[in-house]
Amino acid sequence: MKLFFLAALTALFALSCSTTQAPSTSTPANPPLPSATSETVQTKTINEQVADLLNASRTEKFSDTLPMDVYYVTNRRAKESKDPCSDGYSIEKSDKAEAEGISYGICRVNVPKIHATGQISYSNDYTDDSDRYFKILSHKKLNFDSFQSQAAKSRTKEILVFVHGFNVPFQDAVLRASQLAYDLKFQGSVVLFSWPAGADNGFLSAPLIAQTYSHNKSNAAKSVGDAVDFFDLLSRIDLKTYVYVHSMGHQVVIPALVELAKNTDISLLVHELILNAPDFDLKEFVKLSPDLLKLAKHITIYCSYNDNALLASQRFNGGARIGGCELIPGMDVINVSEIDEPILGLGLGHSYYSSRAVLTDVAQLIVGVEAENRLFVRKSGGKKIKENYFLRP
Repeated sequence: MKLFFLAALTALFALSCSTTQAPSTSTPANPPLPSATSETVQTKTINEQVADLLNASRTEKFSDTLPMDVYYVTNRRAKESKDPCSDGYSIEKSDKAEAEGISYGICRVNVPKIHATGQISYSNDYTDDSDRYFKILSHKKLNFDSFQSQAAKSRTKEILVFVHGFNVPFQDAVLRASQLAYDLKFQGSVVLFSWPAGADNGFLSAPLIAQTYSHNKSNAAKSVGDAVDFFDLLSRIDLKTYVYVHSMGHQVVIPALVELAKNTDISLLVHELILNAPDFDLKEFVKLSPDLLKLAKHITIYCSYNDNALLASQRFNGGARIGGCELIPGMDVINVSEIDEPILGLGLGHSYYSSRAVLTDVAQLIVGVEAENRLFVRKSGGKKIKENYFLRP
């Protein structure tokens, strides 16, 4: 390296000597006047150019309290309600035939500037401080055509699709979609695909957990066909699509994408497929992974050794889950065990998908930074590697 530097310096010096003429002893009759155009133009560094591009792309700063529109598509059974975004959809699948059972709309959400990353403090009292509370502001009903035309108006030609997991009522899914988009500073449209998940009376008691899980699992399986139609709809909209999935939502999304890959000529529908704590059979996932790679330009899996919810799912289903970590060729597998370890073994260790650590990584992923170049990422190592990388605390 030193020899190369000296050689380059010598060549530069020789070039300057060969092009520099001896100073003239006579004074020019008309010396040129100084001008701005004669000054040396400074070339920006790569970092400065990247910063300019990033800043120019951030038309919305997400530094203040904002009203955010969450587009939704749901196959939940609709209920009579004055506020559809809060209690307009049940935990049951619509019993209407095919397309008639799909509802479209927009929920406008107040996202407060004062909230801890991943945390949602909700109020239905309009007098409460809007800088501290998430609130449902309004609802607009759409149909198939108006949804397609309005979602396509994304100012950046990008769309973030969120698919929630087990035991998530509709309102919670709407609020979570708004929180994720805000904390990611996502500049495009935000779309929620909400399938019928949740528990009776909105809570889980220990004796009913298995029953609720079984019911949600059944609804997930019944929602695959509707998810196929949803992703087929997205393929007709010329947008760069990011799909963000959590937990049991993978039992809806993965079979749907695989069906599209096998039965249509659609390719690279998804720009980034981001899988968080996937509650999906490991062996089945390995088998289906080549089809997923046909539809997704890039796939990232966030997993954990400490996910107690997936350990319970493993016992219930009788098979390991991909969210427990396993290397998959062609995908980035990132282990978050070090940043989401349950204290003294207590807690689920399952909700890291909305945490500061994971969202910091995802925000970099969205702008195209490769895993090894992202903050707080280290390579895995050891004899039995089950992931490509770890997120450092």
